[in-house]
Amino acid sequence: MKHEPTAATLIGIYKLLHMELDDLSATDIQDTDQAFRLLCESADEIRDEMGNVFQAMQNAGEIMKGGAPDPAENHRQFTEIYRAAIQIAGKSVRLAAIARQGIIQSETMNPIDRMSGQEGGGYGKTD
Repeated sequence: MKHEPTAATLIGIYKLLHMELDDLSATDIQDTDQAFRLLCESADEIRDEMGNVFQAMQNAGEIMKGGAPDPAENHRQFTEIYRAAIQIAGKSVRLAAIARQGIIQSETMNPIDRMSGQEGGGYGKTD
């Protein structure tokens, strides 16, 4: 069984990533502290959703041990896992967008940091 996403899936994720980046630009992450805070919040939300998935899977396993499962109960459990997985996927894209925004901002700041360092402390000198 293949475990990696298809190329088409990755293309779709990158499109979603760009949408999230546009949304993040509107909220304007202005410093590293804010970016790390958002990263932590997003990671915490993903961890909580993963906990929901594992709990649903554990419940399904317990039911399977008892004999023939009820089709309605199976449907409910798969639906619960599906909904949590969709939330995880969306929050993962948001997490990636926040990290990408941090990368973009750090690249923008590098030349500024080098210039200000040369004026006062000699940063970036090659001699």
